[in-house]
Amino acid sequence: MAEKISKAKAEQVRKAIVRRYKGCFGTGIGQWREEPSLVKNSDGSWLVVWESGPYEWSLELASELEERVKGVFLEPYYSYALGVYPE
Repeated sequence: MAEKISKAKAEQVRKAIVRRYKGCFGTGIGQWREEPSLVKNSDGSWLVVWESGPYEWSLELASELEERVKGVFLEPYYSYALGVYPE
């Protein structure tokens, strides 16, 4: 059986994204109303999904966040979703 990433570890990635964009959430012009969310993929892996986030944010942040959250491999799943896998 393939190793799976824990929900707690995936949540660390989600929180790192929120910290990265701290101050950008709210109801003002140019601010995002919704934070990224965790979604369990059909294969048991986790995705951080943020459809209302910055354009192609997952492409920009994948390697940056791997340095901040140890023990994960991050891969853009779509331009608005980031796959979280074991390292």
